[in-house]
Amino acid sequence: MSIFTSRPIPRSPPSPRQLPAPPPSFTNRDTELDQLDQWFDETRPGPLLVVVNGIGGIGKTALALHWLSRRASGLRDGQLFVDLAGFTPQKDPVAPSDVLGGFLRALGVAPEHVPAALPERTALFRTLTADSRLAVLLDNARSVAQVRPLVPPSPHSIVVITSRWRLSGLALDGAQFLDVEPLATDASVLLLSKVVGSRRVEQEPLPAQELAVLCGGLPIALSLLSARLAERPHWRLSRAAHALHDERRRLANLAADDQLSLKAVFDLSYHNLNPELARAYRLLALHPGPTFGLQAAAVILDTDEDEALRHVTGLVRTNLLDESPHERFRFHDLVRLDASQRAEAAEPAQHRDTVQRRVLDWYLEQTIAADLAVRPTRVRVGPGYDLAPAATPAFDSRDNALAWLDSEHTNLVHAVHLAAERHWNALVWQFCEAMWSVLVHRRPYQDWIALHQLAIQSARLDRNPVAEARMRCQLATAYLDLERFANAESECHQALRLARDHGHRPTEATALEQLGIAARGRGHLPEAVDHLRQAVALAHTQNQPRAVAMRRRWIGEILADLGHTDEAVQELTAARGLMAELGDLVGEARVLTSLGSTFHRAGDGAQATSFLDQAMANLSAHRSPYYEAEALTVLGEVAASRGDLSTAHDHWERAEQYYRGLGSPLADRLRERLSGSDPETPRHEPR
Repeated sequence: MSIFTSRPIPRSPPSPRQLPAPPPSFTNRDTELDQLDQWFDETRPGPLLVVVNGIGGIGKTALALHWLSRRASGLRDGQLFVDLAGFTPQKDPVAPSDVLGGFLRALGVAPEHVPAALPERTALFRTLTADSRLAVLLDNARSVAQVRPLVPPSPHSIVVITSRWRLSGLALDGAQFLDVEPLATDASVLLLSKVVGSRRVEQEPLPAQELAVLCGGLPIALSLLSARLAERPHWRLSRAAHALHDERRRLANLAADDQLSLKAVFDLSYHNLNPELARAYRLLALHPGPTFGLQAAAVILDTDEDEALRHVTGLVRTNLLDESPHERFRFHDLVRLDASQRAEAAEPAQHRDTVQRRVLDWYLEQTIAADLAVRPTRVRVGPGYDLAPAATPAFDSRDNALAWLDSEHTNLVHAVHLAAERHWNALVWQFCEAMWSVLVHRRPYQDWIALHQLAIQSARLDRNPVAEARMRCQLATAYLDLERFANAESECHQALRLARDHGHRPTEATALEQLGIAARGRGHLPEAVDHLRQAVALAHTQNQPRAVAMRRRWIGEILADLGHTDEAVQELTAARGLMAELGDLVGEARVLTSLGSTFHRAGDGAQATSFLDQAMANLSAHRSPYYEAEALTVLGEVAASRGDLSTAHDHWERAEQYYRGLGSPLADRLRERLSGSDPETPRHEPR
């Protein structure tokens, strides 16, 4: 029937009220609500069209209902709602023609006057709503084509579309896109308390926060957990948290009953993927860390970067992957568990091992390339370094290499643990050797110590005593920084024995150097000089000029401790010259700091300041916070000696912040001086 041959438009159209009530457990979302309000207040030629997207269970519908309920009073012509069933299994998405039939009847069109064909229904709907003030919620949309005919033309109306997919094609219709993020921990705890009761949460605040973290800020997970706890009023929250710690059982424990579970929510997204994307979803979950770049994705999927980009983009569009700046991607924690379990079920164990070994090998190659760019002259024993010079350089500068190591630090830590779990022993110690540059740069002592304890054990299992000795020396460096001198000496003595037994002179020299540093820390200065002079002699025989320079710097500092200023300056000047010849600006800057400290203690503040300013210029340009803190500490001492306590405190506060960020015990020492509990001018003792 033509819409122009009868009177389908009602004389007094009703005002439908189809929106469900917002869920009572709705929590927070102030940022999202403010953004929606801002869009509502803007002038526009057509309706406010908002696409609310996110992974299943993130709370898209709850947010839409809550916001629309706040705006209902200004929308006098009513509310329309439909669940488009875009992701319901064994059921086709609701056709727009069927939705329009229901909308037209709700707006007062008699059933016999509802046109049969989609174009006529669309035209009639637009006619009826051309100047209306309507709220329309199109829930669980699957495609742009499914929702486009359902948008009224009136600039006074609001249309909110929720979807697990991004529906970016609606940008052509002027849509605004709102990505719903997981709840913060405080908001998650508040949601928990609304269902299980604030008293239980107040009685166990730490387990409540732990549950919030384990649920990943996902409202559906928190709601399912809360429902289980509400049924069991005598269960302690700590018991529930303990159950969720088991990753293999976490998804199964986040269920209210057989029909309502987090796994069922994820099933809806997974079963709507095509086979290629489903495979990518499973395999990418085998990545050893929380975030990954496009190159790592290509390695995992065993394809080129263009093809990998197509796959990860598809998963981002379905909100199963999140994308951050610089083409970094990550799974939500619970989505990652789901993908991992699907990989375990669908991919043979041998294939999973092959994928993970391939990506670990790639990470090791990249880490070796970065380490070579940062410290090209350092002695290494890993076989990957023999192959690296023949490969195409991966990094064109020290700064780019350090930036990569910084961005991948967490992944590398996970890679070491994964290699240890798989008993790939040679990989464990090779990773730790290659990570030296980032460990020294960032000084993450907890990871440093834990990883090297694994590396020592793995080198022993790999029957590589030289590698074991190297790992013990690297572990000793962390202990020296933390002033755990007994631990450092224990590692060094074992390393020294292994190095001498197997004729590895560079490692023998390193162990002697570190024994000298430990002796200095214990106040045994002549013994320290003796160890270091032996290390210098060995470095000369091995043609290691940088090692010679480093050890002469240590000798110079100890001679300054002994009051032998002229000899100290002689050693430090020689060390500076060697670093300059090598083009090692950071190494030279550290020697400049030592020279500044020596001249300051000799009473020559002007010369000290000159050296320290040069050191700071080099270190600031190369992002070396630990070494900057060393120089700032001495600059503070120089300022304090001339009575300028304000400048001294400025320098010490900056140094304290650097040390604090790196977890160094020197931070507490500086804080004591800044607070006035230690009135003595601090003497610089670089580690």
